[in-house]
Amino acid sequence: MAFPYDGLDAKALLHAAIEFSGTGDNILVTPPAGQRVVVYQLFALADAATIFRFKSGGTSLTGPLSIPAGGSITLDNNREPWFVTAIGEDFILNQSGTATVGGVVGYVFAR
Repeated sequence: MAFPYDGLDAKALLHAAIEFSGTGDNILVTPPAGQRVVVYQLFALADAATIFRFKSGGTSLTGPLSIPAGGSITLDNNREPWFVTAIGEDFILNQSGTATVGGVVGYVFAR
């Protein structure tokens, strides 16, 4: 499944703040009915050591990503999506620890 970037510029991206400190699943973006979340960029910073896992609903999109205290993950907009959820599924950041996590995600909705 391809999601070409043609015609999509940085102004077209929607953005959602990332801000949580809870263990487990943390919903970053919920799509409208009948659509999916297509993630083009993301930045997340953790104040303590933790493990991230990105998910589409209950399905893992990545393996465990070990983040050190004060560490971050940056996924630059490279004109190809980093993550695509299944239709109707939330884009989730699961963490195993209790770090305070902040950042931003850039995305669009697609059918």
